[in-house]
Amino acid sequence: MKTIKHKRAVLYSLFNFATKMKYISENPTNNIILPKSRETLIDIEFEENKGLSRDELHIVLDYCERANRDIRHTLIMEFLFLTGMRLEEVGGLQVSDLDLNNKKLSIKHVIDTKATLDSSRTLYPPKNRGSRREIHLNPRSIEIIEWFINNQLILISCSLIGMVILFSKQVVLVL
Repeated sequence: MKTIKHKRAVLYSLFNFATKMKYISENPTNNIILPKSRETLIDIEFEENKGLSRDELHIVLDYCERANRDIRHTLIMEFLFLTGMRLEEVGGLQVSDLDLNNKKLSIKHVIDTKATLDSSRTLYPPKNRGSRREIHLNPRSIEIIEWFINNQLILISCSLIGMVILFSKQVVLVL
């Protein structure tokens, strides 16, 4: 339905311009009536609830714990779910982005997760200003961040996410 609405809007603009320029006397798209959407209640609920329920989250994390012998993979998955961050945003996190006293983290950078070489994984600003934001951290998110900082991890090969995750004192999580 969105595609039909978009096409009608484009045609309306085109013919409206033609009307203003006196190429035509009337906009022929004025009388177009679009068909009503036949969305079901299930479709509407699915659109509104794009996140996981608490039970679904537990199922995913339980699977991660059973399938992986390395707790780091499960912690990364849990952190993604808790914060709602994208992989690229988590990969761009730096220690300077963290304000653990105020329980906040700033998203200022993202990383190219499609890069194949570690040397080509560079930080760059998010695509738009809306992506630069602050996230308030709950106690569990802070525990996860502190776990990674305290363990001063150097390199993890993460097959679960399909990326390499680097940790050092300067960079918290880099995908």
